[in-house]
Amino acid sequence: MGLVVQLMHLQPSSAFATADEASAERLACQAALARSLGVARTSAFPYPHWLLAEILPLDLVWSLAALPFAPPPTALLGCARPPTGRVTFFTPRETEAFAACRLVAETFQSAAAVASIGRATGTRLGDCRLRLALTQEVDGHQSPPHTRQHEARFTLTVALDAGGQRNLGPDVYFEGGDWAAQAPWTPGRALAFAPSARSWHGFEPRMIREVRKSLVVDYVPATRATAAELAFPDLPVGRGV
Repeated sequence: MGLVVQLMHLQPSSAFATADEASAERLACQAALARSLGVARTSAFPYPHWLLAEILPLDLVWSLAALPFAPPPTALLGCARPPTGRVTFFTPRETEAFAACRLVAETFQSAAAVASIGRATGTRLGDCRLRLALTQEVDGHQSPPHTRQHEARFTLTVALDAGGQRNLGPDVYFEGGDWAAQAPWTPGRALAFAPSARSWHGFEPRMIREVRKSLVVDYVPATRATAAELAFPDLPVGRGV
């Protein structure tokens, strides 16, 4: 059954399901998000953040991981210093082309998701726009500590796939840049936080055996949003679905 659902999510969005069926799937995703937020492991150390599990139905996580977006090249392909990461934004083009993109966009755009995040974290998102990105990284990737303070009001990084490798979670740092902890990394787990001057995070260099895939969910203040990167360029979150 899981494989059937996964293949359905890779169908063209317009052919994926009737409106009622899509609504039922979206309700299931909203419920999974609300449950995950409700039992999230919270920590104020070294800054407020939340560790979530089963944030989305596993079938959808697999479908997102299987989207046919090419990963970055590797040195084995003859490039001496290839890029180690690739980002694909879920714009209307992607949400119209793939049902999995549409479903995850509608889930995080929904008033129910915005309310769940607000209840669990106290973050107000009403003036934000939704930015979704599938990131793919290969061996050699690293990300120095940074805060995203001026990029987003709230951020979730959701693990999609890494070929079973479990030590690929984002790293959390103290304000001085010293390493503090590493978030868990299995499909459906997530690190969430409200970017601030203290929210230092990144990715320490380590071996990536296959491709590290994640979904980055950003709620971006309208004044900082770039329309070409948004799932719903003309709509604040909480509206339109």
